[in-house]
Amino acid sequence: MLKETFGENVRYYRKKKKLTLESAAELCDISSRYLGRIERAGRREEGKPSVSIDITEKISKGLEIPVEKLLAVRGYEKDSFHADKKETAPLRKERQEKK
Repeated sequence: MLKETFGENVRYYRKKKKLTLESAAELCDISSRYLGRIERAGRREEGKPSVSIDITEKISKGLEIPVEKLLAVRGYEKDSFHADKKETAPLRKERQEKK
């Protein structure tokens, strides 16, 4: 789930900044092919890339988005990606109920 969330968030913030895959990859100092694979991790089953902490930091710095936001679970408001207690509380409650 974390790979999918991370990939979806990277794509969201890249598009929000109106960056092409190529220009974002250049800012992040990684290949556009690898960045594309990271973004697609949430949309397909095969070939989910492993993303190291170093690459996560490169993407965070390149897109100028805090790591916490790239790893955050989508909030309940449209286009919202916040990792605060208010928005993640329903998710935490759901996880506790499953235990």
